[in-house]
Amino acid sequence: MSVDYKGIAGNEDLMKRLFNKVYSAIISEKIFCPPETAVYLAAYACQAKFGPAQALRNPVPPVKELLPKSTIDNHNLTITEWENRISNWHLKLRDTPFLDAIVEYLDIAQDVELYGASIFEVETASQVRKWISLDAVGLNIYDSKRKPPTTRHVWSDIASFTAWDEKIEIVMAHEPKQVIEFFVMHPQTSNLLVNLFQGSKELYSRRRKGEISSKYLRRSESNSSMRMRPHKLAQKELTKLEQQITELELELPRQATGFEYAAWQVKDQLRQARGIEVKLSLNAPSTEETRRLQHRVAQIRVFLEQDIFKEKGNFAFFFSNFLTVTTKSAKLV
Repeated sequence: MSVDYKGIAGNEDLMKRLFNKVYSAIISEKIFCPPETAVYLAAYACQAKFGPAQALRNPVPPVKELLPKSTIDNHNLTITEWENRISNWHLKLRDTPFLDAIVEYLDIAQDVELYGASIFEVETASQVRKWISLDAVGLNIYDSKRKPPTTRHVWSDIASFTAWDEKIEIVMAHEPKQVIEFFVMHPQTSNLLVNLFQGSKELYSRRRKGEISSKYLRRSESNSSMRMRPHKLAQKELTKLEQQITELELELPRQATGFEYAAWQVKDQLRQARGIEVKLSLNAPSTEETRRLQHRVAQIRVFLEQDIFKEKGNFAFFFSNFLTVTTKSAKLV
């Protein structure tokens, strides 16, 4: 279940302890973390631990203290290249206060695989050892407890999840209806998994119906109050906003370098897009240039708010369509 860390940010000591616990779990690989997310988290960790960076590669402690060992060992990058990647992100966070860096670190960490997930060891009918977990999105099946899931089924794809003694039966919703069977060591585990399934699927269904989180409501209220104070944006501010929009547009295809998106990337880009929209809405009187920029950022936001981004999965094929649409739109404005 997602935790609204910003709601408990007033207790700074608690946040520090929680940050240190999650940080240690990711570095020691008790929580699996994809490489691109690990670099981003390392930058926030640097901001929280050492403050703003003044220049490239300053400060960066030993990379082994910032990244999981498997990330370093399984990629053909030198220590200097890792340092540069972390430093580039760290420099962008120079204006982020200490506590905000911790809150953002924990918020991003919620989206990595295995964060807050209970892993259950099971066996197939042919006695092959597997692990499964149930989260807010669906059922995950693992070949190894320390690796990302090899198979993922979102809750809308699962028709039923039942148990008899040590046997679990999962029936898929789509034709032909596939049945997946697992066996556990104790009947209590079967009952626990059924209860987790019922609770997780109910929460999933409610989110799909469009219930708005309290975090989004607070953000909306904040944005509304900002819109109450319009003013004319200087040309320098408009130029900076246009650069930020261009950077967002250029970063979108890079999300498809892996076949699965990182949820924190979409959340972060949506946050940036909404922030730009708010700033543009403050410009009074509205100008042709402002409307052109608002159109571009709206295209980004609409694209990122598609249902495909609410469920983890392959979305690389969406990018060609998006780039085609934005190119045509740019010609029209």
